[in-house]
Amino acid sequence: MSASEHERGPITVRAHAKINLFLEVFGRRPDGYHDVATALQAISLADRLVCTYRRSPHLTLSVSPPNPDLERDDNLVLKAARALRAYTGVIAGAAVDLEKRIPTAAGMGGGSADAAAALIALNLLWHLRLRRPELLSIAASLGSDVPYFVQGHGTALCEGRGERVTALPPSMARDLVLITLPIPVTTAVIFQSLEPADIRLRRPGNALQAPAERLFPKIGEARRLLEGITQRSVSMSGSGPTLYCLGSSPGDAEAIAVLIQNAGFQAQALSTVSHPMVIEQR
Repeated sequence: MSASEHERGPITVRAHAKINLFLEVFGRRPDGYHDVATALQAISLADRLVCTYRRSPHLTLSVSPPNPDLERDDNLVLKAARALRAYTGVIAGAAVDLEKRIPTAAGMGGGSADAAAALIALNLLWHLRLRRPELLSIAASLGSDVPYFVQGHGTALCEGRGERVTALPPSMARDLVLITLPIPVTTAVIFQSLEPADIRLRRPGNALQAPAERLFPKIGEARRLLEGITQRSVSMSGSGPTLYCLGSSPGDAEAIAVLIQNAGFQAQALSTVSHPMVIEQR
């Protein structure tokens, strides 16, 4: 490695998952998306992305544990890198190593978090010095949740398609239990299944929960069962299928997680965090 390459990296970013504290859906926009209002909260479950400088223009992505479905050219990490290069004209490349811990297609923004981490890491690695408004503009072109992760508020209100991000006071809830269900859910399909009664929902609540439970009855069955076991309200994050419930303390969350695990579900006790993106190494 040359001296210049050594000075340029690697850059490591921890990309945290999110949950939706509430989610309202309004009318369909001219671009085909729906207007939404949602409160997002970053949680302690996180992926880790390491970007290493390459003088050649090649972009490579390696995922751990190996997952051929993620190591594809249409992965949001590579889309983010290409969008950043198109915006700035930079010719440099990067090798990206992604340690994946956030479940995919689970309503926790894992792909969006990874895309935001790539924008932040490569902005540093390639010495681009883009300011946050520029990064937010690129982020909005990649996906509805990506601006939230780039903006960096742990608790935030996201409106419009998700691109308008406003900081909120930190959530009073610090501890939670996350329940992941092995049900393949596609966000677009859930939005397409919205009915007028779903859109009239007023917070607190998740307007996507009803259509998700209609399309995938096992989500509703699991939620009702878990509410009976835990005697707590169980909510769905995003378009699902991930469910969560709040704990009053770390010990309480651990005890709830054990109850849920004993019922045959995959559950883990987690906490909220104050920043969705954390630069670990630069």
